[in-house]
Amino acid sequence: MREIYSYQGEDYRMVERKAEVGELVLDLFDFKKPVKTIVTPPFDSEVVWYEFETEHRKDIAPLRLNEYRVLEPLESVDTSESSPQVIDMLANLARRVASLESQLRDTQGNVEKLGEEIAAVKYSATESAPPHKSGAQLLADAFAALAKHERGERQ
Repeated sequence: MREIYSYQGEDYRMVERKAEVGELVLDLFDFKKPVKTIVTPPFDSEVVWYEFETEHRKDIAPLRLNEYRVLEPLESVDTSESSPQVIDMLANLARRVASLESQLRDTQGNVEKLGEEIAAVKYSATESAPPHKSGAQLLADAFAALAKHERGERQ
């Protein structure tokens, strides 16, 4: 499972711990509306409650600890406070990633070309190959050739 989750333009780290009132959580089993806000304090260590709305009413429902992850906001990086070494390191890393992406594209292109060449060779081999013989027929031919050889006959 990924560790970072984006919601409404903000990035969050998913953490496995008990949620507190007001925190956002990611419901691991609800794919329509996965992000929920905790509205009541936990009554026990296993269950927290979130609010939801239907057409007719508002209600609360429980979530067990194994059913959600707490979404903790990631702090944005202020580069004005970063050291020049960190900025250089990040720039170098970005260059290396771009280089690796380029190499990967080239390699994928080469693999596709080789696949096409192999398919063409296989096709041409099947078009010009003599009709296939069964294993039994091949054995019979081999025994016949061996018998002729033993008798001194030429093929």
